[in-house]
Amino acid sequence: MEDSRHLWSPNDLSALETGEIYLTNDIRGNLDLYLRRNASEIAYYDPGAGKWSIVADGLAYANGILAENDRVFVTTPLGNQVLAYDRNPDGTLGKGRTLVELKGADNLTRYGRYLLTTAHFDDFAFLRHARDSAKPSPSVVMRIDPDRELRKAIYVNSGNAISAASTALIHNGKLYI
Repeated sequence: MEDSRHLWSPNDLSALETGEIYLTNDIRGNLDLYLRRNASEIAYYDPGAGKWSIVADGLAYANGILAENDRVFVTTPLGNQVLAYDRNPDGTLGKGRTLVELKGADNLTRYGRYLLTTAHFDDFAFLRHARDSAKPSPSVVMRIDPDRELRKAIYVNSGNAISAASTALIHNGKLYI
């Protein structure tokens, strides 16, 4: 269902088995980036009501999102954070809290008790790569323990092997980036 009031700049989404959807709206324009505005939102789709609503706002470039039955995780690359929200039975979210500080965090996936995210530690290399894909940007994959609020790099590369990684997952013991 289209809804330009609640879906104004979708970046990532996460769906639950119930059909509920959480989606990040990242920026309204380049000015949000340049001024590092906390203008992003998390939108929620309630399949029973057939409606979207905003369940969190004031985020610094909301990016990756991972919804689970009891929590919703979101990355904010400009806020240098991975946030955790308690998820209420009606789909609304409690107050967000910083799970870990992490520069340039991107998309999120689950691996057992851990979250995986990629991160862009070098802003200038990432911008050069965005303008010209032949220019490398470092790739970092971080493993986050959301219960202990710890993070650990599990893959680091200068960008020559894999440039500007956006998503990582582990399947059958192998890391895919």
